Amino acid sequence: PDYAPIVVTSNEACDASVATSILQDWFLDKPLFAMPQPMQFDDPLLKKHCRDEIEQCWKFVEEQTGIPFDWNSLVKCIESQNELMKFEWEKWDVAAKTNYYPVNGVAQALYRIYQSQFGDLPVWHEVDGHVRKILNKCVRKKINSFPETRHRVLAWSCAPLYYSNWCTWAYNCWGLNTVMNMDSLMFNMTIRTDSYDHCLDDMAQYHMWAPMRRMAVGGLHHIFE
Repeated sequence: PDYAPIVVTSNEACDASVATSILQDWFLDKPLFAMPQPMQFDDPLLKKHCRDEIEQCWKFVEEQTGIPFDWNSLVKCIESQNELMKFEWEKWDVAAKTNYYPVNGVAQALYRIYQSQFGDLPVWHEVDGHVRKILNKCVRKKINSFPETRHRVLAWSCAPLYYSNWCTWAYNCWGLNTVMNMDSLMFNMTIRTDSYDHCLDDMAQYHMWAPMRRMAVGGLHHIFE
């Protein structure tokens, strides 16, 4: 159903293409605010630009919907999302430091991609509660869910790994256990809510870190970090 009175667009995270914004502006014929992800992430002038752009977007939504910005609602949503990120770090610690990580590569990747990009929803907390019980049980009872593991793998992500069932294939053939994928390392931070300035600063950083290949953009020194 076409129920949105406005459109807020971004660019393509891989190559910065703005075609999405252009096409949606042409075909949807609605008030549109384009807020592309920057291709740099450690420039102080860029961070100021991102902060200004976020506030401009809020103002655009206010003007188009008549609903004023609500700081308390923002804090509530961000703190809830921070809890999801903290549990993600707990899972990563178990995967890095023990042999008892029970989540396979496909489940880890698909869940993290949707959870991190779709926004805070009650279902993510419900799922995390179930996963936490399984995770704690495996660590407590030393249950190795992937006993044939020879190497733990960080995958360069993207769809071919999953529609070809590559993670399962790699484990069954070579004992390669995919514990993490590239997309899961996006948005890898919590956002401060102790003040408006800190919150906006972290939201700008969050936006600047959005591109999947952030370590390879924005200057020669990033490639060699």
